[in-house]
Amino acid sequence: MINGNCIFTGNAKALLCEFDPERIINEDTIVFLDSLTTEAAYYIIRNPIIGIITEQSSFATHGANILRVFIQNSSRKIVWVSGVRRESIICRIGESVQIYEDGTVAFSDDKNHDYVPKETTIRYSPLNRKVLIEYNLSSKSYNICYWPNRPFIRLSYSIIKDGLLNNLKILKCNDYGIFQTKEGIIWFKNAPFLKDLINLARNMDYSNPILSSQIKMYDSLSTSLKGDLSLLDLANLYRRYFSEWLLFHNTYEYLLIDIYHLFCENLNTVDAYKAMNKLMSCKVDAWMLEQTRAIQKSKNILTNELPIALPDFSIYEDIEITTNCFFKYLLELGYSSFSKAFRKELEYYIRFFVTKEWKFVLVKAISTRFSAKVRSFGLEKSLDEIAQMELDQLTDLIKAY
Repeated sequence: MINGNCIFTGNAKALLCEFDPERIINEDTIVFLDSLTTEAAYYIIRNPIIGIITEQSSFATHGANILRVFIQNSSRKIVWVSGVRRESIICRIGESVQIYEDGTVAFSDDKNHDYVPKETTIRYSPLNRKVLIEYNLSSKSYNICYWPNRPFIRLSYSIIKDGLLNNLKILKCNDYGIFQTKEGIIWFKNAPFLKDLINLARNMDYSNPILSSQIKMYDSLSTSLKGDLSLLDLANLYRRYFSEWLLFHNTYEYLLIDIYHLFCENLNTVDAYKAMNKLMSCKVDAWMLEQTRAIQKSKNILTNELPIALPDFSIYEDIEITTNCFFKYLLELGYSSFSKAFRKELEYYIRFFVTKEWKFVLVKAISTRFSAKVRSFGLEKSLDEIAQMELDQLTDLIKAY
C-alpha cells in the first residue's frame, strides 16, 4: 500500500494506466502522471477517468483549477492523490488499483485486504522549489536563480529583461541586476531570497497595493489585446506583463495554504475543504473549461499554438462575481459570523486567486499572438532560429523582407 496526499477526496477503483494524450479511453480508468497540467486536465475531462495519481503536482496548478471547476459543476466524481513516487507505481501499470478517501493507494495483492481508511485529512503543501544562490565574497553581493530548471529563449529574455528589473525596483532592492547564462537560465543580482519573497507576499498590508497594481495592469493588457497590434506592440505588452510578476510567482501556494488554515481554524473539516475548493474557482477557470481547443501549458513567446481567444468579461468582473458567489456560499454553509469577521482577508485572497488565474490566460494570449505575427511575415527562418535572436535583430530581419 502507498500513502499519498489526498487533494480531491473520494474512493475509486479501476485499471491503472499511464497518462498518454494520444490514447482513447472507453471505460473507467485511473491515470498516473507526473503533474496535472492544463493539457492533462482537458484530457481527463474528455475521457472516463475517475481517479488521478500524480508524483509532484501542486494543488493549485491551472490544470487543477480547471478540473476543480468541472467537478463542482458536474455530477461526475474524480479522485486525486498526489505525492506518489513514480518508481513505486510505474511497475503496476495495467493492474487494478484502489484509491481510498484518505489518500491510500492499494493493489489487489496487498496483504491488508480489510483496510479501513483513516479520517480524511487534506494536506495542502507547496512544491519543493529549488533555488540556486551564488555568493561573491569579495564584493559582498550574491546572485539568485529562482527557476534553475526553466530556460528562457534569447528572444524572450531580450523582451522581458527590463520588465523583470522593474520587479526589483518595486521590491526596493539595492545594487540589483539581471543576467542570462548561455543555457538560458536567468539570474538576479541582490534580489530577495525566496523565503523573504514568501513572507512579503503573505504580508497583506505590504502586498495588497502591489496586487491592486497588478490587477489594474492585467485589465489594461486585456483591453489592449483586443486591438490591432504590431509585433512591437505585443512585445511591449509581454514586457509589461513581466514588470509586476515576481512577488506572487513562486509564492502563491503559501498564500493559499494560509487561507486554508484560516478555514480549518474556523470551519469544520468538511466545510473547510468545501470552502477551499469554492474559493479556488473563478469565472476565468470556467471560461478555460469551455474552450473547444485545449490551452497548452507552455508560456514560450514562440509557439506553433494558434492565438487563444480572450474572455468576454474583465478581471474586475471576475473578481466581483467570484467574491459574491463565495460569500453567498459561506452563508449557505451557515458561517455568517466568520464571513463578517474575516471579510477583509477573504476578499484579499479571492482577488489574489482570480489574478493568479488571469496571469496564465494573459501570457498565453500575448505569446500566441506574438508568434502568429512572427509567422505571418513568412521569414525564411525556423522558430528555433528566431528564438536565438534578440528583438532588435528580429525587427531588422522583418524590415529586410
